[in-house]
Amino acid sequence: MGWTSGEIEERADELADWFENEFPERAREVPVAELLLERAARARAQCEQAVADAVRSALAAGMPWSRVGAILGIDALDARRTYGPGIAGESIGIPAELEVSAEDDSGLAIDL
Repeated sequence: MGWTSGEIEERADELADWFENEFPERAREVPVAELLLERAARARAQCEQAVADAVRSALAAGMPWSRVGAILGIDALDARRTYGPGIAGESIGIPAELEVSAEDDSGLAIDL
């Protein structure tokens, strides 16, 4: 069952109103390449946080720095410098300027 022309026109008006009044201004002003870069940076920050959390758990379970480094593809000293005391205990987190709230639908412009 298809839509009537009246239903199509009504839906078109609703969408036009949404784009004009509710669609985030930022999504209209920021180039797609920049939005994609921000999305990738957010994903990288989340992955880095997951690695830091996993390193912290591995260390708490008694894993030596040499094994941590080997798993990460770096030597033990670099692993310790990167994730050691004062670093591994802190949250890496997502940069504030890249944070996206649950209410933010600007990702609609770039969802693949």
